[in-house]
Amino acid sequence: MIIRNIPYLKTLIRGSSKMISLGILSQLIIVVVTLSLTEFLDPEAFGIFGVYAAFWSILTTVMSGKYELSLLKLTKAYERNKIVQLCIVIIVATSTLGLLVLMLVFVIYDLPKYWAFILISCIFSSVLGLFKIYQAADRVFSAYQVTLIVNAVFFATVAWLIVCLFEEYHKLALVIAHSSGLFASVIIVSFMNRALLPVIFANRIRFEEIKVLAIRYKSFTFKALPSELIMLIPQSIVIVVNSFLGNAIAGFYTLCQRVILTPFLVFGLGFSEFIRSDISVKHRSGVDVKTELYSYIAVIVGTGLLVILASHLFFPILIKEFLSTEYTPLVGYLKILSFGLAGQAGVLFTAHLWQISDNKKLGLILLTLSQVLPISFFIVSAYQPGNTANELLVTLSLLMLFFSVLPIYYLKNAFK
Repeated sequence: MIIRNIPYLKTLIRGSSKMISLGILSQLIIVVVTLSLTEFLDPEAFGIFGVYAAFWSILTTVMSGKYELSLLKLTKAYERNKIVQLCIVIIVATSTLGLLVLMLVFVIYDLPKYWAFILISCIFSSVLGLFKIYQAADRVFSAYQVTLIVNAVFFATVAWLIVCLFEEYHKLALVIAHSSGLFASVIIVSFMNRALLPVIFANRIRFEEIKVLAIRYKSFTFKALPSELIMLIPQSIVIVVNSFLGNAIAGFYTLCQRVILTPFLVFGLGFSEFIRSDISVKHRSGVDVKTELYSYIAVIVGTGLLVILASHLFFPILIKEFLSTEYTPLVGYLKILSFGLAGQAGVLFTAHLWQISDNKKLGLILLTLSQVLPISFFIVSAYQPGNTANELLVTLSLLMLFFSVLPIYYLKNAFK
């Protein structure tokens, strides 16, 4: 369908090329740095980073209450500025609460050190997400996209500094580097939007307005959070893998995600964000979106195929040539997990599109099943005696691919 519609294909490529080019460049930097760091860091360090990244992703989602999504609906500048201030108040409140809870838990339990960085990174990410939504409401992405490059460069620089100069922090090198990249991104975004900040804070929000706005736009929180949390269930898989198979296997799983899934997600999201915006506008206007919908499904399938092909053809050669023997098992894990990671990509794209569809209840049920069932079966299998890490990961990967068909099939009738 999309091949026949040449005008739309040209519009798609032209509209998403800038976003894709910056995203791919940033991911290329991260992949190269990640693979080069395997010379100095063991799989356990990547496992720690994977668990940190999973908790960071989940907590960042709830930190602002998702009130920033109302910016996509509001047209008056005064209301939008008030919502931005409301989100900042919520971020400050949740950060303070998180800090108090963290201090209390540190006293009672011996938590890993990376938990402090999780809270710091959540704050930076929430602010970045707020800027992203504000710009997306105006269909301006350039400032946020620049942060992808900044984040990647700072991640690489800080990681190498720690590896070369501070051997005692090798286990936390990736965690500290990631948090530093987010901090640099916040500084850059604030600088690029320095003319906008005085406008946003020209009329300070009052306590009475906070209560009124929080109640008026609470529907965005209740509608968005379930789908956002479901979309983050794949992130929690690394926590499950870590719990049952240990840090080293979780490290291999994290490497598979960072080296294979994330770069192709950035590539696919560049196209899908543009198509989703088109579908949202046309669907609300009653215009047929069949061409755009088939284009979106083509992006889902194409991204999944790229993940599988790269895992079986390109990256195994790269790993054998340039990585130490300690990481030789990564080739096998890549091939095993590629199918599950392809399924994850499909679920993520479907969940993005589901947010603007009509039949939300069915979409929510299918997305939940597609994410919960694989993990449930994996946990049941993990308690069976005699199962090796390879057998468990094969089970998990095939289940992730199989159940990803549920939400993708749902797209067929979602916009009728």
